[in-house]
Amino acid sequence: MQYTNSAPVLETLQTVLRLSVDEVETACDRTLTLLGHKFVLQLLESDQEWSVYFPPDTRVLCYPRPARLVVQGSDFKGIVRLALSNNCSTGRRLGGASAPISPHCQAEGVPNTDLQGYWDLLDMGANTFPVRAQVSSALASPHTLVSTVSWSSKPCWPGVAQPGPLV
Repeated sequence: MQYTNSAPVLETLQTVLRLSVDEVETACDRTLTLLGHKFVLQLLESDQEWSVYFPPDTRVLCYPRPARLVVQGSDFKGIVRLALSNNCSTGRRLGGASAPISPHCQAEGVPNTDLQGYWDLLDMGANTFPVRAQVSSALASPHTLVSTVSWSSKPCWPGVAQPGPLV
């Protein structure tokens, strides 16, 4: 999402279990203004992890419950990217001993851990902002339709790594 002269707020009714800012685990306690580019929130109720990419050195407050990231200042201008980075971050039961585990987990207590390649792709594509898509289709044979999607994109933040693939 692209913002101009605003103070973006990203919020969910869930609880922050863990927070890291630029790969450093930190407290989400609404008293510290955090400065960073990549904020990773692990959410308690859904067992999900979300990566939020702001322009470098963005000042953000984190509220643990309900989970909320609030950009400081009303003059924010820039692009914010959001990505689901893990859909089974702990493998625990969702809501108590009799509740089921996330359907995305292999087994109770077994989180998805073999995700480094996916995380690397998210980081590489974080500086790529889609601006337009073109979809075309062609009949390759009487029973085969081939569709192609082509994206036009632009870099999100000057001075950050070159834009990577759109993930």
